[in-house]
Amino acid sequence: RNTLSKAEADAMIAEVNSLDLVMDPALHVSAEAICSAKVVHLVDVMQSPGYLSGEPTFLTMVKDLRVRSMLSVPLCDARGALGAINVHRNEVRPFLADEIALMQSFAAQAVIAIENVRQFRELQARLEREAATRNILRVISESPDDEQPTFEAILDSATRLCGTQYAGLVLGRRGDTSQKLVAHRASTPETLTLYQDAKVPMDPEDSIAARAILEGKTIQVPDMADTDAYRAGHERFRLVVDRQGIRTNLFV
Repeated sequence: RNTLSKAEADAMIAEVNSLDLVMDPALHVSAEAICSAKVVHLVDVMQSPGYLSGEPTFLTMVKDLRVRSMLSVPLCDARGALGAINVHRNEVRPFLADEIALMQSFAAQAVIAIENVRQFRELQARLEREAATRNILRVISESPDDEQPTFEAILDSATRLCGTQYAGLVLGRRGDTSQKLVAHRASTPETLTLYQDAKVPMDPEDSIAARAILEGKTIQVPDMADTDAYRAGHERFRLVVDRQGIRTNLFV
């Protein structure tokens, strides 16, 4: 049998996608096409330098996929190559010039599709942000004597647009002894108790939120578990990471 079933192909694709494939032209034909932004045509994979040197990826292509002739065509836009289309044959039969030209036209169409999707998603994201802003402004106008509905609308938009279930809005000024949690999403009872008991100080050395407020700047922590405070056993950092499972945190 010279072809794979759809199930076999899907399983193989899933396995490949799970691997940590490096962008090394010496290891992968598609990487060579991408890095050089040129078509790579191997008439016989078994005669390629990669196969003859015993490179595992080339041996796997021949042994498991039965690849002999292979063509890799880069997907190129104005900034360079962003991917590649690979086709192969299970026999030694070079790809003809018109076949290569056809694959290049397919590659160009793929680039157009990728760009169209990117532009659509950017437009969609912009419209969603604009809609969220309009909604918040509407809430402000409808509740001029109560800021709470606005706080809630802000967190609703923030969690939806940022794809997170956790959010909190705290208030505090220079000179305050503690922060006040005025709105939240998915906070634990322990976290709420800390704020209710005024145990979250307006101290930039003790609280990242306090530092963001007092310095007037946005602070992002890529991994809360990779902080000095967490490693030192700080109560709130341990609570955030171990109890809530929060890792990346953004303070605005």
